[in-house]
Amino acid sequence: MPFSLQRGNGAERRFRLSVRILPVHAIHIFSSQRAGQLRGWQIACSIALLLWMGTSHSAAQVNQPTLACRLAVDSIPVGGQVELLIEAQNVQNLYSYALSLLYDPALVDFVDADLDREQANAQLGDFLTPDFLVLNDVYTPGELLLSVMQSNPTPARSGDGLLARVALIGRSEGTATFTFADVAFYDVQSEEMEVQIQNCLVQIDQGAPTQTDAATATPTATPTATSTATSTPTSVQATSTPVQPTVTSVAP
Repeated sequence: MPFSLQRGNGAERRFRLSVRILPVHAIHIFSSQRAGQLRGWQIACSIALLLWMGTSHSAAQVNQPTLACRLAVDSIPVGGQVELLIEAQNVQNLYSYALSLLYDPALVDFVDADLDREQANAQLGDFLTPDFLVLNDVYTPGELLLSVMQSNPTPARSGDGLLARVALIGRSEGTATFTFADVAFYDVQSEEMEVQIQNCLVQIDQGAPTQTDAATATPTATPTATSTATSTPTSVQATSTPVQPTVTSVAP
């Protein structure tokens, strides 16, 4: 029982009751504080765990093998040429790859890297050794197919490197996008890697600003040519005819 049933006056019974109940309330308050502290620690640990998992996930994404394309400029004029680079980034023991690069043939023309080959093709990079060059062709305008395999004893490659480079010419105005498809990276054990994709684009504009500057430079040369033309009457005055009458008058 939380209080005594001994006889006594009301004040004494209330005192005994309060003495008996006080430890019970103290334990309850202490337990509540402990539970609150424990919940606080649990929340803090959960937040720390989530932050750690988020940081680890972000780091994993940063270090994930990536296939990327990039161009040296953001825009070119119609008729202008630009080079597109296909790169592997953050790879570990890369031994072979296969990919398709899709583009709009109405916006850009593909320039052959090797004219001796039947199909249009790209210039391969030096990151992997093409011991087996399976594909390097544009069979259908708008799609470049690339597939390269190494063989023993060629070692696998890690880090960043150039897979191929492509020369393109702007054909008409618009935004030309370059998109990867059917991508596969394999290590030396023929295990496929999970690859992150980074596509790219270039803006094609009508005309180049440099042509306008060259056109405005020609009128400045015209006054110079006119001034040299005015020097011709001076040479005519130097060979004046008044000397001839003096010669003919001496003859009689």
